[in-house]
Amino acid sequence: MISQQEADRLLSQDLQRFEAGVERNVKAALTQNQFDALVSFCYNLGVGNLQKSTLLKKLNAGDYKGAGDEFLKWNKAGGKVLTSLVRRREAERNMFLAGGISNTVKTSDYEEVEVNADVLNVRKGPGTSYEIIGKLKRGTVCQLEKADDKQQEWRKLAGREGYICTRYTK
Repeated sequence: MISQQEADRLLSQDLQRFEAGVERNVKAALTQNQFDALVSFCYNLGVGNLQKSTLLKKLNAGDYKGAGDEFLKWNKAGGKVLTSLVRRREAERNMFLAGGISNTVKTSDYEEVEVNADVLNVRKGPGTSYEIIGKLKRGTVCQLEKADDKQQEWRKLAGREGYICTRYTK
């Protein structure tokens, strides 16, 4: 038998592998809830299943609502629908979609930028005093709502919650 402390350490060690898998494969901007839901998905099903999933394809294409709905399709074991998996996937989907993700942004309503920093924080509001709600890695392409003032330093992410500092984009 192991101690609670050892169990917590082992879980944390396991989670690091799945967190790295999500970070490696997801190119879209994520909130903390979305990241957590994807880590839970990978913990249960493996990173390989995420890699080949329509969920990942939709997410990386910017279809957050469609990606969220894909969680529900992963409810079988041995070809049979399991109530426990239905509940788990519903919980992951709800977590992923928490925060009012909108899928109604038109391409004319945003401009596309690429993250040009190792890590760029996504904040709840425009400025460093706001809570960090997600992170973007270098090379991530994201959409920002168009602004009247092109010199505006903090811009809202299009179709989802969060603001980023444009000094770290190109």
